[in-house]
Amino acid sequence: MNDNLLQRFLQLLVTQAGWQIRQQDQISLGHKIEFRVKALKLLNAEAYYQLLNAENEQSYHEWRQLALLLTTTETYFFRDEGQFSLLRNKLIPELIEQKRKKQVLNGESKPTLRIWSAGCSTGEEPYSLAIMLTQLIPDWESWNLYLIGTDINLNALEKAKHGIFTSWSFRQVNPEVQKRYFSPWKGDWKLDVKIRSMVNFEYGNLVKNSYPNNNSIYDMDLIICRNVFVYFDSNSIGVVLNKFAKSLNLTGYLITGHAELYGQGLNLLKSQVFPESVVYQRRDHVVTSSQVKEVNRSNSDSFNNINSPQKLDLFANNDTKLGNNSLSQIKSDYNKYPTQKLQPNISNIPNINQPKVVDLQAGNNSDRTISQVTVDTIIEQVQVLVKNKNYLKAISELEEILAQYPNNFNIYYLLAKVYADLGKYPQAKKYCEQALSVDSRNIMPHYILANIAEEQSNITEAKVILKRIIYLAPDSISAYLELASIYQQEGDITRCVKMRNVALDFLKKLPTNATVEPQGEITVAELINQLEELLNI
Repeated sequence: MNDNLLQRFLQLLVTQAGWQIRQQDQISLGHKIEFRVKALKLLNAEAYYQLLNAENEQSYHEWRQLALLLTTTETYFFRDEGQFSLLRNKLIPELIEQKRKKQVLNGESKPTLRIWSAGCSTGEEPYSLAIMLTQLIPDWESWNLYLIGTDINLNALEKAKHGIFTSWSFRQVNPEVQKRYFSPWKGDWKLDVKIRSMVNFEYGNLVKNSYPNNNSIYDMDLIICRNVFVYFDSNSIGVVLNKFAKSLNLTGYLITGHAELYGQGLNLLKSQVFPESVVYQRRDHVVTSSQVKEVNRSNSDSFNNINSPQKLDLFANNDTKLGNNSLSQIKSDYNKYPTQKLQPNISNIPNINQPKVVDLQAGNNSDRTISQVTVDTIIEQVQVLVKNKNYLKAISELEEILAQYPNNFNIYYLLAKVYADLGKYPQAKKYCEQALSVDSRNIMPHYILANIAEEQSNITEAKVILKRIIYLAPDSISAYLELASIYQQEGDITRCVKMRNVALDFLKKLPTNATVEPQGEITVAELINQLEELLNI
């Protein structure tokens, strides 16, 4: 296949399905096209292109066949603990309350709740939602619950309809949940018929189909479209987002995969930030302050207790190509500089590294005069104490200053850092939360919290925190790199590559001789070279 024809295929895939084929996958695409040419006994690839571009019944059928080759069906039940916690503890209860009130006000016979899983694959996501609804609504059988899953992969939809799953689909599910809602079936697990009957499935091409429609998808209370946009080009994402916005009702929510809408214009949607995830609503919906309060996650384990068995080093990179210049060099040396182990992008270094004078105007009449002390001086004092392993004195110095100036973010942050390095995580978390209560949009405490999650082998929590950093500061290069490392260890190569590419794009906008962290262990140019080698650029 010549390059011109390949480019035409690539453009056709974007136009018809939104699929953006990466350069490293284009050889594989050529092989799949050749496979279909032989299967259809066509003369050549050009004839196959003309068939796909014809927009007739035969073309329509072939697009469905091609989708089987180009899409993946990797998923599992209750995927992404943070987002399901948000759904269980905040969003779904809020929708349930709204629906009950609406039923009374309008004299409806049954309250109605409408949910769409867009890109549902083999059905684990919509079935997870159905299980959750039966847990949250005691009288769920007296409700009009409408759940629909759509996907472009017909084989995946057929499997979803049967409701039979291998043990791999339960890899992060509490065994009690599995036993309660599934029964053994010829070596696999079969979903309870009542749960299975709650969900409808149908073919759906998010780019080409019209949404909302008058048949099944309209006036939705919740749309979930996760791990789909990672394969789409930006224009197609914009098209689909507008369809989602028009398919939502005034109080409905849209949830996507973390960081999938990075750099994307929202147009008809606006975002809300929760600790677990960013969610979206129609712009014409008025948001109240109560909708952005932190979610109580204490009850999330009642239906899906996820405990990762592996110990994760967020800086670990198993690719031997890095040699001695491993990305682990990004780790901070506390004896050189008292900052977090997880380093942010150089453009996001916090105020504690700036020669800004601490605001001491509201202090009391302490005998110790510190009105001229700068933040840099505080750091230097603590640095010397820690270097000499005088941790208690370092903490004492910081707490003495804090007693006079309890609203100083930098002091809370440094206390959190010292306690984290001592391995006293409850105290470190406490000071992180206090720092965030002073400056909720500062990313630095989140880096400490991510490192604590890593030390406690909580991979899921580490990912949630890193994604929160990206939302707050989209050019936080280190957060992308750490996520890439996690995805690599999880075997999610698609996301790993995406995160590295985003980091690389940001790095290329920086001076090549700049250093990635204050002590200058690695330059922008060196990190670019390492990433390009990893990405085979």
